[in-house]
Amino acid sequence: MKNALKLLGVITIAAALMFALVSCSDGSGGKDLVSITVTPPTKTLYNIGDKTLDTSDMKITATYSDGSTETVSISAVNISGFDSSTAGIKTITVRYKGKSVFFTVTVIDPNTAATPTATPPAGTFTTAQSVTLTTATTGAAIYYTTDGTNPTTASTLYSAAINISATTTLKAIAVKDGINNSALLTAVYTINDPSLETAATPTASPAAGTFTAAQSVTLSTATPGAAIYYTLNETDPTTESTLYSDAISISATTTVKAIAVKDGMNNSALLTAVYTISEGSGGSTDTFASIAAFKTWLDAQPANTAATAYNVKLNVDDLGGNYDTTGSLGNALDTNKTKYVYLDLSDSTITTIPEYAFSWCTSITIITIPDSVTSKV
Repeated sequence: MKNALKLLGVITIAAALMFALVSCSDGSGGKDLVSITVTPPTKTLYNIGDKTLDTSDMKITATYSDGSTETVSISAVNISGFDSSTAGIKTITVRYKGKSVFFTVTVIDPNTAATPTATPPAGTFTTAQSVTLTTATTGAAIYYTTDGTNPTTASTLYSAAINISATTTLKAIAVKDGINNSALLTAVYTINDPSLETAATPTASPAAGTFTAAQSVTLSTATPGAAIYYTLNETDPTTESTLYSDAISISATTTVKAIAVKDGMNNSALLTAVYTISEGSGGSTDTFASIAAFKTWLDAQPANTAATAYNVKLNVDDLGGNYDTTGSLGNALDTNKTKYVYLDLSDSTITTIPEYAFSWCTSITIITIPDSVTSKV
């Protein structure tokens, strides 16, 4: 009797387990879901403010481990990523039982032409590329440049695929009467032939950084015989840009961009060097008509650094003697060694500089001497 009860218990447990397994089945007969695919909806263009993604003709197909497929109901999947609050290309994600697939739609501002898109998109290639430009704004014209400058309606009107056989920066805008011009498309195509060597990226001396005076910047490349082309207007250089031949004078904050080019080689990678000319602290210049007024002001200033030196213009006719003479300019600086100064004397009328006027005045970052100076005593 006891054995019969044990057998009955085992059967009951087995039956309950089988029921649980059946209850947890996903309806696919034990098959594993391998992937899902999506046929995007026909409507892929929306205006800012459109509330709903149109999925009426979207089709989702599930593929299982036994090779079978089935159409999945839209109500059975999770769809996310639709955002019509801003213009642009939106990536829509479709999820079903742990698998995901993606497609894109475009949201446009009806008052602004849609930014052009380039096919293939920007990137690095080993062969020349035939690039097509399109815009989602019906009837809009596209204007483009390949020399790094920003396009206008005076630039080349797009009419056919653009052949790009060397490293090029392609820029384009869409234009339509009655609405705003589009945002700018900037697409950099780097063409590198794997059979060729690549020119060495230019280097700049001094290196990019923050300075308190104008800089004379030299460019060089480790590739013998390579030419260097550069720009100072934020655009990427091409062989149509300025050919480097002599040091570049930089007197205001500037971005230097440069490439090295040599026949039979790939163009170099791009050098981007930002020179920030702060002329001291970068703030306003304080001007004084006497050494006494300057010293009173400097005594009251907090300590700073050489990179944040005070901009001072001093218009005087005498420096007051050596640094150890009370009342002299040198003494005012020497007694404020923790306060760095960018000192401009260019409008002063001094004709001589005392021999030890600035000895030990380590707080001077730069000093501009007027042309009126003719001697040192």
